[in-house]
Amino acid sequence: MISFLTEFDEDSLSVQFKEAIAFYRECEDGAIFRFCPVKDALLIRGESEDGYFFPYPEFAEEADKAAVFALLEEYAMTEEIPLIYIDVPVSEVNALCARYRDPAAEAIDEEAEVFGVQVRTELDALDEFPTAQGQSISLTPLTDRDKYLYGRICRNRKLLTYWGYDYRQDKRFASGRYFLKEVQREFAVRSALTLGIRFENRLIGDATFYHFDGKGSAEFSLRILPRFQGQGLGYQTLLLMTEFAKNELGLLRLNAEVRKENLPSVSLMKKCMKERGETENTVLFELGFS
Repeated sequence: MISFLTEFDEDSLSVQFKEAIAFYRECEDGAIFRFCPVKDALLIRGESEDGYFFPYPEFAEEADKAAVFALLEEYAMTEEIPLIYIDVPVSEVNALCARYRDPAAEAIDEEAEVFGVQVRTELDALDEFPTAQGQSISLTPLTDRDKYLYGRICRNRKLLTYWGYDYRQDKRFASGRYFLKEVQREFAVRSALTLGIRFENRLIGDATFYHFDGKGSAEFSLRILPRFQGQGLGYQTLLLMTEFAKNELGLLRLNAEVRKENLPSVSLMKKCMKERGETENTVLFELGFS
């Protein structure tokens, strides 16, 4: 993962990169800029009262631009930052926009020589939390009435064993209200969509779509309380989530990552998805929509 810094050793940088750093440090619009030198390029991240943005990178002549943009895209997804470029030269706008499914480009100077480009995802089309109805499973927004039971779901030790994030790394204890606020915060910045999984109108788990890449792909995960497992409800939820992703979100592809020791979930994913590889600890799955 790349890191953006305000201060670092600049002696080895080219004159081009040093001039770019000096330019943004001297900006008087109140924004704070941090920098990340990588192979043949300089990445820049700005932060203002309106949020984060990325000035168009500085490239050396031999730079692999696709690889550099891939670094920024991964960083933005992981940090839950909207991917917004500024100071994009007019000569580079078309090539940059071609990387994404639904970019919005707008000139930011009177001469239309410099543009801003916002990378929109499928979540940007949603004005509110959606719902989805299956045969006996439904996906619906989590509400304040769910806070007690949702807290139990998020704190369940068996589920945490296989979950990608353990809240105890940051908080000794977290209430249901805390988890609900996180769901609402992630949706507000359109970094993730989490819905409650309900069986016979009872909350039994949650379903999350996240890591939207602006190119038609997203990752997803689901978890169901242990007492409701082994009844086919996970399979019904998986089917409902894939239908929702295709028909309502309009995604082109879904990805999932499951820990190898989580054998029931690995088996579940194999019923609907294609195995596309593995890491040291996880199995990777994908499902493309025609």
